[in-house]
Amino acid sequence: MNTKAAALLATLAIVAPSVASAAPASPSAGEVTELNVLLNDVKSNLNEYISLAFTPGSGVSLFNLPAGVLDVGLAIAGATDDSYTTLYSKVDFAGVDKMITKLPWYSSRIEPAIESAILGSN
Repeated sequence: MNTKAAALLATLAIVAPSVASAAPASPSAGEVTELNVLLNDVKSNLNEYISLAFTPGSGVSLFNLPAGVLDVGLAIAGATDDSYTTLYSKVDFAGVDKMITKLPWYSSRIEPAIESAILGSN
């Protein structure tokens, strides 16, 4: 085996495990439910979200959305099937957890919808 090939294989042996461990874990059913509720609420109340996104100091804007959320939202907007769910693995669910509770209507609208969806699936 030539030296370049041996060096490449050695590098792959070192890098591959770290790349595999960096791959996002599959989201839990609870995380998917939370995201679905959020996206449905955005769809139903888009004007409120737009207003909030442009309110200085609200803590919610297009610039600080958790990774992957905007991509999923845009995919849903044009979806004719559920293939957008493949994007869920790219969503920063910890970021969604932090952001969602900043919404002024979290306790009145989002939280009850999440609880209802979770209870309905059991």
